[in-house]
Amino acid sequence: SGGGGGQQAAAFDKPYYHISLRLLRVVSVLVEKYYRLLVTECEIFLSLIVKFLDPDKPSWQRALALELIHRMVVQPRLLREFCRWYDCRDHATNIFQDMVN
Repeated sequence: SGGGGGQQAAAFDKPYYHISLRLLRVVSVLVEKYYRLLVTECEIFLSLIVKFLDPDKPSWQRALALELIHRMVVQPRLLREFCRWYDCRDHATNIFQDMVN
């Protein structure tokens, strides 16, 4: 009935937190260490991470995305590379702009 649906949704989300946490850690390593080799893949990863911040996403998912974005934006080298590989190219996504907005 009315109250049970919320509990079912919360229980359904529970396993996804641990999976998402591990996946975002892997993505973080890929982006931080291999962005020069995986330019297109990292563009997709970073765009998805920004989409995790949408208000309709669960709060735990938004929190994980914010944590990962923070981990990257405190690295000036990475920010320069994001601008160089994405924002400064006509055909690419404005990753840096999306991350700071």
